[in-house]
Amino acid sequence: MLAITLTPRQQLPTASFGSHDHRLYALDARTGEEYWDYTTGGIIDSSPTVAEGIVYIGSQDHTFYALSAQAGEKLWSYITAGGIVSSPAVANGVVYIGSNDHNLYAFNQTYFLSEEPLRGDEYHEQQ
Repeated sequence: MLAITLTPRQQLPTASFGSHDHRLYALDARTGEEYWDYTTGGIIDSSPTVAEGIVYIGSQDHTFYALSAQAGEKLWSYITAGGIVSSPAVANGVVYIGSNDHNLYAFNQTYFLSEEPLRGDEYHEQQ
């Protein structure tokens, strides 16, 4: 049985969702035509979040992914010590994700290439 978590994207007529087959899908919301899919190493229980042309998703493979909303290509990823079932949140240029390792991670949207989460003191210093 395929479990699907659906979050429609508002800026495009596209629906992005993760599934128990380890894949994230992007479909045309009107026709159901598949634009792209991306395979992770584990089940995807969380809903994706889309911001600034980037799809954020967590997986049970302990990895948080940032993918191009246009093509589904991986931009960066970050491995945590636990599976990720929470859905990402984006606020004020920061992407937040909780992990089953009992940590909350915060990534600066403009600091993607480092692949390092901001510690609380680093975030406050940059503001």
